[in-house]
Amino acid sequence: MPYQITYRSEAVGDVTDSKISDILEVSKRNNTKLGITGCLIYKEDFFLQILEGEEEVIRKLYFTIKGDIRHENVEILHEGHSEERLFTKWDMAYAKLNSEEDSPDKDLSLINYEFDRLKNHQANESFTYRVFWYNIKQLINKEGFYSWEKLNFA
Repeated sequence: MPYQITYRSEAVGDVTDSKISDILEVSKRNNTKLGITGCLIYKEDFFLQILEGEEEVIRKLYFTIKGDIRHENVEILHEGHSEERLFTKWDMAYAKLNSEEDSPDKDLSLINYEFDRLKNHQANESFTYRVFWYNIKQLINKEGFYSWEKLNFA
């Protein structure tokens, strides 16, 4: 069973497209070697990421990421095992959400259009995955991040 971690963090310093490109290049190369898949979201100095793979490998990678000086306030929103991987063909999918000038509805349309094609449509999506998508919508709407303790999927 794959293990998933969804975490958030805040960027330190200026984040340029070039810096993100560098992060993605290294991540993709390393993730392929380690059998890790996932998705990185960036908007206005906030990162949101889901990682999936073998538990020991994911935990080790998370602690490496947590120690990276390019971001701070790294917080796990949820982690746990899943029935199957959701980003099976993506060593690191990436989306940069629109800036503040753009409407949240436009961002939601982009996310829904782009990522509906990427994710597996299954009834038994993991809670970690639901936390990831819930936080994307929260980030788009500038309502903050929520860990699993704060969510109520009634």
